[in-house]
Amino acid sequence: MTRCALLTSTTADRLGPAQAVRGVGFQVAAAGMGIAFVPAFAGVLAERIHIEALGPFLIVLCLVLAALLELTNALVRRRTPAAANSMTVSAISVTVLVEQA
Repeated sequence: MTRCALLTSTTADRLGPAQAVRGVGFQVAAAGMGIAFVPAFAGVLAERIHIEALGPFLIVLCLVLAALLELTNALVRRRTPAAANSMTVSAISVTVLVEQA
């Protein structure tokens, strides 16, 4: 779980010092949007369909987030050759965290 928190602290390594502030800003903004909209959407889904719709919704959400994470890692590796050796978070570690919870 600490690997995900480290993504913000290693933004300067991936984007460079000149763009790090903007990159962290986008990361924090995206997290804020997720914190606001994902629970709201889950509540609307549970209210309009049924509470049992939350299980499949959460599974799909986890799969989408894991796919986005892998896509981001692939783009970072392709953009900078040094990033191939840097610490990236894989969907496997995210899956292990989900299974442990």
